Amino acid sequence: MQGKRGGRWLWPVVVAVALLGAGAWWIFGSDSFYVTDGQWDRGVARNWAGYYVHADAREHAPGAVVKLRNGETRRIVRTETNGPYLNVFVAGTRLDPKVHGLPEDYKIEKGAVTANVEDDSFIVTDANWNRSVARRWPGFFVSAARKADYPPGRTVLFKNGESRRISAVEQQGPYLNVFVEGGPLDPAVHGIPPEYQLR
Repeated sequence: MQGKRGGRWLWPVVVAVALLGAGAWWIFGSDSFYVTDGQWDRGVARNWAGYYVHADAREHAPGAVVKLRNGETRRIVRTETNGPYLNVFVAGTRLDPKVHGLPEDYKIEKGAVTANVEDDSFIVTDANWNRSVARRWPGFFVSAARKADYPPGRTVLFKNGESRRISAVEQQGPYLNVFVEGGPLDPAVHGIPPEYQLR
């Protein structure tokens, strides 16, 4: 009778594969916690930059840095609990599972501190600043509330993997100007302050 039971189990799977194609193998073989539908692709958001994990995965907290499967790192901007799920919003553009992997592949960078935990509205573009990166000198600004994180001599790791030492800081009201060694920064290459890490 074992063979007959196996046949009964296999028949709906064969029908599902015939109707759904190769994607059906993922549906029957993966963790059902990670959903694929109109809003999610295996736990990765289709319409915004982020993903979801189990609600008790509190290491995915605002300000933390998550390393994706391709080696790219993103700052967690905010989180939102929805029942057993924790929606995690990250800086930058939408994630692509083919490039960045799936939530189960993501790792929180231990000991990494993001340069700016404020929301992305704390970004200025004018004659002196390009998305909070200085146009005329090597540096950027962040909230003065983070002054203790920026002592001269500490290293800043940029989006492209380059690192520079902080040479000086200067507070101007609620802002902290951070001067780094080397030439002026290019947001297109080095990223913007919310994407920087401190080492």
